Amino acid sequence: MARTAMAERQPNDGGDIAELPSDRVKTLDAAPARTTTMDHRP
Repeated sequence: MARTAMAERQPNDGGDIAELPSDRVKTLDAAPARTTTMDHRP
């Protein structure tokens, strides 16, 4: 939910800038998944 709020605020600042946050959001989504996998490892 917080990600959506931030993403909405940035596009208001500028259209081109909105594209960068979108890429970062995807990276953040992938990061937690990898962290969970590492935690699962013994």
